[in-house]
Amino acid sequence: MTQLVVTHPRDIETFKMGLLENAQLELLDAQQNFESARRRGGGHVKALQRAANILHRAEMQVAALKQDFLPMPRMPIRALADWWAQQLNIPQAAEERLADALQAGVFERVAIVVPRQRGRDPLLIGIIGRGTREKHFLIAWWV
Repeated sequence: MTQLVVTHPRDIETFKMGLLENAQLELLDAQQNFESARRRGGGHVKALQRAANILHRAEMQVAALKQDFLPMPRMPIRALADWWAQQLNIPQAAEERLADALQAGVFERVAIVVPRQRGRDPLLIGIIGRGTREKHFLIAWWV
């Protein structure tokens, strides 16, 4: 896998292409591991299920990148429903992007990155995976 670094805005497109290439390599690896687990068969049900989950998430990650959802570092999040219940008016463009993401089915769940200061710039994110394998993708950001 290639290490990718962004130091200037002009690097973003190259960064995105590199991320997609890396994700496609991970998908190929996940497909091979799934086929290997499937061929073993027998009493390896847990291994097959784990391989299927990894394969599914790799497919979701490739789909998210192809639809221009940009990966981002993991940050503290809150459930979107909690945020909506409190005060947030999500701009129309952000709602439309969220609808696109939900319709595409590329995320297992969506959440919001909570600004430390009230009234600051919230981030709407899509999430693939759980725990240490959780990956966050930017859906919308507004100021």
